[in-house]
Amino acid sequence: MLLRDDVDEESLALVGFSLGGYFASRAVIYEKRIKACVVDSPIIDISRYYGGFEQIEELAKIKVEDYEKLFSESPLACWAVETFTKRYGAKTVAEALEKVKEFNISGDLDKITCPTLALVGEGDEAIFQAQRFYEGVSGSKALRMFTEKEGAESHCQITNLSLMNAAVMMWLDGVFSK
Repeated sequence: MLLRDDVDEESLALVGFSLGGYFASRAVIYEKRIKACVVDSPIIDISRYYGGFEQIEELAKIKVEDYEKLFSESPLACWAVETFTKRYGAKTVAEALEKVKEFNISGDLDKITCPTLALVGEGDEAIFQAQRFYEGVSGSKALRMFTEKEGAESHCQITNLSLMNAAVMMWLDGVFSK
């Protein structure tokens, strides 16, 4: 039961952007109080998603004893390594890449039963998982592919956020006005 009187428990929606798309999808597999879900981008297997980034593979080859030198030469590399490893409770990029193999919901997609909107840009690395995600969801669903022509082909449509937000709000309005 919800603790707030001003929240309509029949209109709870969860929206996840970027890596949050994976976590929102995972949440609605188990949490049935959520009545609608928007995932942008639909990632079902994080290790396959990261496999598309050459930089991560290169960072994984660097030994932990060489981190200090790398970090002194590149603050961006320091940020990338620290962000990536801490996110997964790892000490090295290679260890984090091993841990992300556990972040896979491909066998549980049919447990997503709430209305679900999957968003992806045609230039996003997640495009390769979007159709599989869409096909696996068992509840009512929609897949919105944003294009270069719309200026929204980028990851999470960062190049045209107003178009993405309009698509999300129109979809949610349709779901909750029934």
